[in-house]
Amino acid sequence: MVRLVEVYDQSGVQSNYGLRTVYVNPSNVGAIRADDNLKVLLESQRGMPDGLDPRQEFTKIVLNDSRSSITVVGNVDTVYTKMFAELGRKLLRD
Repeated sequence: MVRLVEVYDQSGVQSNYGLRTVYVNPSNVGAIRADDNLKVLLESQRGMPDGLDPRQEFTKIVLNDSRSSITVVGNVDTVYTKMFAELGRKLLRD
């Protein structure tokens, strides 16, 4: 499991976002990609949590079932490295 920070919709109407810790199992990840929609919201300062750097990037993680996804703080390369470097270390220990 890899610890990340999720950006989630607190209001249910995509107008007020919060941050929370989430643990993701890399073997359940089907795809990762940049989430430009949240980047635009952050730049316009609409509904995003206070204290985020305006240069911050976000990554959408799509789970293997293709119906579930989460958005986390960090650019795609950083999230990918964190998720799969951890998996590689675990496999080496087994």
